[in-house]
Amino acid sequence: DGREDMYIDIALSYSVLGFVTSVILAKYIGGRRR
Repeated sequence: DGREDMYIDIALSYSVLGFVTSVILAKYIGGRRR
């Protein structure tokens, strides 16, 4: 049953995507404020 691995991969992908997006947004907003 490879379903659990698939869910783990999806969760990891979403967490990485969310982290990268938040970092880029923080840099973009911070850069615009200055």
